[in-house]
Amino acid sequence: MQASGEALKYQWHANYQDSFGFPTNEGVRVYGHNVSADFRNLWEVPNLFLKKFDGETFTDTLCMTITAKEAGQQSGFIIMGRDYCRLSVTFNGSAFVLQHIVCKNADTGGGEVVKDIASLKARKYGAGTKTNYDCQVFFRIWCKRGAVCHISYSIDGKRFTAVAEPFQAREGKWIGAKYGMFSIAPQGVSKGWIDLKLKN
Repeated sequence: MQASGEALKYQWHANYQDSFGFPTNEGVRVYGHNVSADFRNLWEVPNLFLKKFDGETFTDTLCMTITAKEAGQQSGFIIMGRDYCRLSVTFNGSAFVLQHIVCKNADTGGGEVVKDIASLKARKYGAGTKTNYDCQVFFRIWCKRGAVCHISYSIDGKRFTAVAEPFQAREGKWIGAKYGMFSIAPQGVSKGWIDLKLKN
């Protein structure tokens, strides 16, 4: 996958395959990954699109457009490491539900703890014989010393709502903690995708 500028700061969670995604005029598209029937956590997902923390303290905002075809698809923002935290925009068949999901000891098979935090409107549009649903969400990470991360989200990119619990990031298996985006779907469910708009 050829990429330039801001996209070069990101890395795939596994060796790249064409099915992972591709660069777009505005950034990068990441396709959904069908997880296994006995899915535990995102350590099994190869096409996480992530970048390293920008130092001890930093703030970053990611603008994502999330597209779904069937109920059960999940896409959104993740802070990835041996523990991880994600804000998942999950499609329920007519609307999106924003979920706060934490997984401790993910690298050794830990399970996820899920909490619904908001409902987001879905824009419905025709795509040939199919119907797609999408929404745009801004995710902001503010990292303080000690890798304590505060996360917030916004629909318009102006008014942000903070997630109540800060997240203590942990390193990954070979490198430090990263953050970025993910898109998954259950086995047998059509995959959606997520478009990340990158700065020029």
